[in-house]
Amino acid sequence: MIIMHFKCNGCATPCCATREGEDKKIMLFPEEVAFLEHQAVELARPFAVLEDMIFPDIKNRVILVGSYRIYLEMLPSNACGFMRQENHWCMIQELLGLEQKPLVCQAYPIAIKTVDATTKEYFLDTGCPFIEEHVVAYARMKDLTTVVEVEGFLRENFPVEFRAANQIVNRLAWIPLRLRQLEQEGKIQVPDEFTAEEWAEALPAWDRVDLIPGNE
Repeated sequence: MIIMHFKCNGCATPCCATREGEDKKIMLFPEEVAFLEHQAVELARPFAVLEDMIFPDIKNRVILVGSYRIYLEMLPSNACGFMRQENHWCMIQELLGLEQKPLVCQAYPIAIKTVDATTKEYFLDTGCPFIEEHVVAYARMKDLTTVVEVEGFLRENFPVEFRAANQIVNRLAWIPLRLRQLEQEGKIQVPDEFTAEEWAEALPAWDRVDLIPGNE
């Protein structure tokens, strides 16, 4: 039985902007960055990113990039540049459709964390006004005890968001598998340890290579 169905009310926070004292991260995969960079030019919107998940390849002296994050602190109002300030709606969704938004935006307010090979943790952002308005339904989810029950609840009430959240899980799981494959093929060498001094030398000097499925 569906007891709530997520609908954004355009509040702007916490999904699209930082709040005071908050360390917010909007994760982007490399191909999403390329797409948004193009849209930022087309729409004349501010856009800046930082590298997030990176790996040093000492064989080729390059930095392998698994993900980025939007550099909110460098953007006006510490908010995503594609958020309309007048109504807090997403320009990407408004002009191009929901499926063109980054996966992390499509998944909000759901997050799934892989703890180990057999364990996942499921989160709903309680800072989201929609979740606050449906606190009884949220409490019901907190009472669920099995993976089947939790996933069933999320799939019923957040079908689009749950699907996107699982796509993120699968993509993040692909990154170490891809690194292992490249190492086994002798194409890269990612050390188990890389000191702060080594990072300080490599970051400004080495080229970047994005990790993207299909770009073998």
